[in-house]
Amino acid sequence: MPLPFPAAQVGARFGKRNYPPNPYHKGIDYPLRAGTPVPAAAAGTVIGTGHTAGFNHWVEIDHGHSLTTRYHMLGTVQVARGQKVAEGQTIGTVGPKFGVSTGEHLHFELHDKTRRDPIYGTAIDPLANIGRLTPAAPASIPLTLIGDTMIRIQSPGRGIALIGAGYYRHLTTNEEVEQSGPLMEKHVNGNDRQFDLWVSMALAGRAAVTGERAAVDTTGVVEQVLAGIRATGVSVSVDVAAVAKAVNDDLIARIAG
Repeated sequence: MPLPFPAAQVGARFGKRNYPPNPYHKGIDYPLRAGTPVPAAAAGTVIGTGHTAGFNHWVEIDHGHSLTTRYHMLGTVQVARGQKVAEGQTIGTVGPKFGVSTGEHLHFELHDKTRRDPIYGTAIDPLANIGRLTPAAPASIPLTLIGDTMIRIQSPGRGIALIGAGYYRHLTTNEEVEQSGPLMEKHVNGNDRQFDLWVSMALAGRAAVTGERAAVDTTGVVEQVLAGIRATGVSVSVDVAAVAKAVNDDLIARIAG
């Protein structure tokens, strides 16, 4: 499901609320620390960016089929109008507390441009309708782990993790995300399948790095990673055998090359 962050992290939902100045909430809110990278929920084209007194910096992405997503309360914007973006690509960062908001957060909206509701306009409930966005097929993003290299990875459904050759740590708090900055070489965004593959590759990475034709229990590795993710409260549904086979094939290709 291509939400920018897991549904379990939503702090305020779509619909009527007890806030007289604006009683109808046209999106969902994620309480997040300022500076948190914000990924695009799905692939599309940026059709607008800007800054207003109520939204701080914002971005709107067109995903086709009359569907767009909007990202409000940003502190920085890292894309431009007309730019094509991939699912999971960072489009900006969460901004500081702004205007009448009660704290740092991302406000996320899903719009159906064919809809004309007297109260919500084109906005529709993201949690109920996000499945209408078609997830992008996994793309190939180079990921090379050598020695003590550390890379921070992120996907909409898995969250954020720090990986290295033979190392994996799921980052469960905003403080951990912040403090991982000095340790990493780069931050990579992807979709959930890419995240699973990258983690599996990292944990099985000693063989790939050293060039040894070592026997790697990739199925066990995948199950270990999923157990760690589920322990944080995130619901994960993955074809373990398929992921393990993909990791094995990738490792064989890397070692043979």
